[in-house]
Amino acid sequence: RGVYDWSATGYEGYVAQLLAAEPPVVPYFVFSYGNALYDNNCPAADKHDGTCPPTSAEGREGFVNFTLAAMRHFQGKGILWEVWNEPNGGTWLPHTNPPGQDYAKLLLAVGAARDAAGLRDELLLGPATAVDMPFIETVAQAGCFAHLDGLSVHPYRDGGPESVLHNWDELNALIDKYYVPSSRSGSRRPKLVSGEWG
Repeated sequence: RGVYDWSATGYEGYVAQLLAAEPPVVPYFVFSYGNALYDNNCPAADKHDGTCPPTSAEGREGFVNFTLAAMRHFQGKGILWEVWNEPNGGTWLPHTNPPGQDYAKLLLAVGAARDAAGLRDELLLGPATAVDMPFIETVAQAGCFAHLDGLSVHPYRDGGPESVLHNWDELNALIDKYYVPSSRSGSRRPKLVSGEWG
């Protein structure tokens, strides 16, 4: 716990490669998934790569410590930091009622810690779901939009790409409804981010 190796895991070299490219490539990193040192007693169906999502206070603290260590280590490199990947799927206890409440606790903890640590220039994205309006609204109702720089979604669909425009309108309306600037965020309203879509 609390030991991070950015070099042996390849991230030092990977970030350097991306930023040395012509033109430079903006790194988009996802904080996922769990850590076997925390919260490892969830049902097998809720595990991803053998680990559980951090749903206990101790698990969230370990996750937050990791995110802050990563942000500090790579500070100022323009990295986009996203919290989890598709938490509305099977790995984030979707049977909780309402879905999204456990993820919202994690996102709030990460956002508040980032702001308190003076790392507000490190851009935070989430929830990285499909356009799952009930899940995203649960996250919004928890106050997470005050910490997000980008509301990221994975808008896969069978129709043409233009069909996403209706979803953008829905999501912008949701941001307008729930975003309240905090003393730390100023007027940085979350922007819509298409984080994954092929």
